Amino acid sequence: MRKILKRFYFPQTIAYPKQAKAWRKCCSYRQRLRVVCGENVDVIEYTLPARHDAVAGKIVCFLSDFHYMGRAEEKAYRQECISLLRECSPDLLLLGGDLCGDAVALPQLPELLRELGGVCKTLAVPGNWERRKNWLDTAYWKKLYSDSNIVFLNNSSWEDDSFFVYGTDDLHYGCPPDPPEYPEKFSILLSHEPDMAVSIGQSGRLKGLDLILAGHTHGGQVRFPLIGPLRLPSMYGSRFDYGEFCHKEYGTRLIITAGMGHLSFPFRFNCKREIVKIRFCGQK
Repeated sequence: MRKILKRFYFPQTIAYPKQAKAWRKCCSYRQRLRVVCGENVDVIEYTLPARHDAVAGKIVCFLSDFHYMGRAEEKAYRQECISLLRECSPDLLLLGGDLCGDAVALPQLPELLRELGGVCKTLAVPGNWERRKNWLDTAYWKKLYSDSNIVFLNNSSWEDDSFFVYGTDDLHYGCPPDPPEYPEKFSILLSHEPDMAVSIGQSGRLKGLDLILAGHTHGGQVRFPLIGPLRLPSMYGSRFDYGEFCHKEYGTRLIITAGMGHLSFPFRFNCKREIVKIRFCGQK
């Protein structure tokens, strides 16, 4: 019984494999920098070194896990989210998957996507929610996003003069291959699940990768003081619950967001909805 409790209710006691231990936590939930404390949504800012001159001064925003159903309370924080995004004035907006909460709410998505796609250049990847709906193929999602001027990345890449972004398939319900060679640009891996960072490390594909962005954990959704989240949907317990991490060998950064929506529990406790704002300053 004690082993069962450790595994499912106290995952922070799990013995992590070497590849997971290679990630050092730089910023925890308590250490996060809230530059905006909204009524329903916070803006959390990270400042990263611009390893490439072209990204110095740029701003990237990241959202994940809307689990949108179109309810009245969700429409309220949706509008707050869009307003805060416009105030952030990002050069690039990245979406980390799990957009919808239930298949019956799919007709609600185009309006949300049009608002997100109207902020700035926007890229998105699938989450486990999208990939588990196997009657909705990749072509369906690609069209849904492209109708709102959003680029859908599924084991594919996008780049401009500053950034190279590779969007990977969901780790558990999709088929993500190893990423391609990274060009001489600031390279971002957009993934729904933080466990992908360990998987890529195992295959030796972190070299040349600057940043990984992930959601899926909801930051635990329910966090207790001093304890943190009791359970997370991760193979590594609460190792990758939230915040900023740095790979000890390659220097790759990993940022995990608490996301926007909720699932399983119809509420959040001590874990607010958030927009991640990343500012690139100076060259390392």
